Amino acid sequence: MKKLKTVLMVGIVALMSVMFVSEDAFARGGRSSSRSSSSRSSSSRKSYSKPSANKPSARKSWSQKKKTVKPSSRKTAKKKMTPAQQKSLETAKKNGTAFKSKSAAQSAFKTKHASKYKSKYSTKPATRPSHIPQNTNVGGVNYNVTYNQGMGGYGYMNTLGTFMMYDMMSDSIMRNRMMAQQHYIVQPPVIVHRTSSFGGAILGVLFGIVILAVVFFGIVHIMKN
Repeated sequence: MKKLKTVLMVGIVALMSVMFVSEDAFARGGRSSSRSSSSRSSSSRKSYSKPSANKPSARKSWSQKKKTVKPSSRKTAKKKMTPAQQKSLETAKKNGTAFKSKSAAQSAFKTKHASKYKSKYSTKPATRPSHIPQNTNVGGVNYNVTYNQGMGGYGYMNTLGTFMMYDMMSDSIMRNRMMAQQHYIVQPPVIVHRTSSFGGAILGVLFGIVILAVVFFGIVHIMKN
């Protein structure tokens, strides 16, 4: 009997602890839902307590319905960069060539360097310019880029037999290469991980089930003996 009383006392204490953990976990998990449901109920009472012709109250109740508690979020550190990438980023920040988006970096690069990376030359250069490739891809078709004396510059002959001047700013491969040389960089974004309190509630329930199972089988074992 003493063993049975001891087991029962342990079971009661374990049950109380399980109830406390579960209640605390569900309280954190359901806090946002209770707030949103209370706001819905209050807004519905406000909207139905007055005539339907009262439009301001309808708009007010709609705005209250839209207010929800966002799940907690946690910001992590930026992804680690190699020493070369870090040095290039520091140089870009000093030069004012670090951007938050790729489109912003491309627009700034084109505005400042469009005249520098030209394709028109009155005479053929003794050395092929570094920004003029041997071939380019346009619309999924590869074309050889050559100098045309009559057109006064570098370009390619398209499928219709028309000579087209080469545009480095439209060639993504060469443009990105030249942008890297000029330290035009897109800054890595901060990674945000959103966490929800429902995970804690689930762990609390599983923990309670395990404790209850241990207590139950302990009582059964003692009763058999």
